[in-house]
Amino acid sequence: MMKVFVDLDGVLVDFDSAVEASSSFNKKEDWVKAGENFDDLPKDIFLHAKKMHDADELVNYLNPLYEWQVLTAIPKKYKIPEARLHKFIWLSLIHI
Repeated sequence: MMKVFVDLDGVLVDFDSAVEASSSFNKKEDWVKAGENFDDLPKDIFLHAKKMHDADELVNYLNPLYEWQVLTAIPKKYKIPEARLHKFIWLSLIHI
């Protein structure tokens, strides 16, 4: 069976909306242009982000056809030390 890798941020998790809702930036693009400073974001941003509106549809499509795994980047530890744990908890609680 073919293996498919699925990104977490922006594919399963609506990271853009989380940035926009929890920072002084109106759009994620403004945060990116400002240098993607994680100090501007809450330390629990990855724990409380919402699921992408079509994440379940994607997972339901992949499940019968492919073996799939989630991949994600982790910010440097000093930026958001809890990011790895929070992303793991998010996946556990959202039941993807």
